[in-house]
Amino acid sequence: MRKSEIANLKFTDILHAQNEIQIIGKGDKVRTVFFTDSLKRDLFEYREMRKNPRQWSKRAPSSPCDDQDYIFICHSDPYY
Repeated sequence: MRKSEIANLKFTDILHAQNEIQIIGKGDKVRTVFFTDSLKRDLFEYREMRKNPRQWSKRAPSSPCDDQDYIFICHSDPYY
Protein backbone atom coordinates (compact mmCIF):
# COMPACT_ATOMS: atom_id res chain seq x y z
CA MET A 1 0.00 0.00 0.00
CA ARG A 2 1.12 3.54 -0.72
CA LYS A 3 1.17 6.17 2.04
CA SER A 4 -1.43 8.19 0.17
CA GLU A 5 -3.74 5.16 0.04
CA ILE A 6 -3.40 4.63 3.78
CA ALA A 7 -3.93 8.33 4.53
CA ASN A 8 -7.14 8.36 2.49
CA LEU A 9 -8.72 5.26 4.05
CA LYS A 10 -12.21 5.83 5.38
CA PHE A 11 -14.32 3.73 7.69
CA THR A 12 -16.81 3.43 4.82
CA ASP A 13 -14.11 1.56 2.85
CA ILE A 14 -14.28 -1.28 5.37
CA LEU A 15 -16.57 -4.19 4.56
CA HIS A 16 -16.94 -5.72 8.02
CA ALA A 17 -19.00 -8.74 7.02
CA GLN A 18 -16.33 -9.86 4.55
CA ASN A 19 -13.32 -8.71 6.65
CA GLU A 20 -11.97 -6.66 3.79
CA ILE A 21 -11.05 -3.10 2.93
CA GLN A 22 -11.56 -1.60 -0.51
CA ILE A 23 -8.54 0.54 -1.39
CA ILE A 24 -8.65 2.99 -4.26
CA GLY A 25 -5.14 3.27 -5.62
CA LYS A 26 -3.24 4.88 -8.41
CA GLY A 27 -5.34 5.29 -11.55
CA ASP A 28 -8.52 4.73 -9.47
CA LYS A 29 -7.70 1.03 -9.39
CA VAL A 30 -9.71 -0.73 -6.65
CA ARG A 31 -7.91 -3.39 -4.64
CA THR A 32 -9.10 -5.55 -1.80
CA VAL A 33 -7.12 -6.12 1.41
CA PHE A 34 -8.32 -8.79 3.82
CA PHE A 35 -7.98 -8.52 7.60
CA THR A 36 -8.44 -10.65 10.69
CA ASP A 37 -11.24 -10.65 13.26
CA SER A 38 -8.73 -9.25 15.74
CA LEU A 39 -8.15 -6.18 13.56
CA LYS A 40 -11.91 -5.82 13.10
CA ARG A 41 -12.32 -5.57 16.89
CA ASP A 42 -9.42 -3.10 17.14
CA LEU A 43 -10.88 -0.87 14.42
CA PHE A 44 -14.27 -0.90 16.14
CA GLU A 45 -12.71 0.03 19.52
CA TYR A 46 -10.60 2.75 17.89
CA ARG A 47 -13.65 4.30 16.24
CA GLU A 48 -15.59 4.21 19.52
CA MET A 49 -12.70 5.88 21.36
CA ARG A 50 -12.62 8.67 18.78
CA LYS A 51 -16.24 9.50 19.56
CA ASN A 52 -15.24 10.54 23.09
CA PRO A 53 -11.49 11.35 23.06
CA ARG A 54 -11.34 12.72 26.63
CA GLN A 55 -12.41 9.34 27.91
CA TRP A 56 -9.01 7.84 27.11
CA SER A 57 -6.59 10.81 27.07
CA LYS A 58 -6.51 14.10 28.97
CA ARG A 59 -4.41 15.62 26.15
CA ALA A 60 -7.09 14.89 23.57
CA PRO A 61 -9.42 17.62 22.32
CA SER A 62 -12.66 17.82 24.29
CA SER A 63 -14.81 17.18 21.24
CA PRO A 64 -14.60 14.45 18.59
CA CYS A 65 -12.76 15.15 15.37
CA ASP A 66 -14.60 16.99 12.64
CA ASP A 67 -13.78 14.39 10.02
CA GLN A 68 -15.03 11.19 11.60
CA ASP A 69 -15.01 9.16 8.40
CA TYR A 70 -11.22 9.08 7.86
CA ILE A 71 -9.47 6.31 9.79
CA PHE A 72 -6.18 8.12 10.28
CA ILE A 73 -6.25 11.72 11.42
CA CYS A 74 -3.52 14.11 12.45
CA HIS A 75 -3.32 17.12 14.73
CA SER A 76 -0.56 19.68 15.14
CA ASP A 77 0.57 17.99 18.39
CA PRO A 78 1.68 14.37 18.48
CA TYR A 79 -1.41 12.24 18.11
CA TYR A 80 -3.00 11.37 21.41
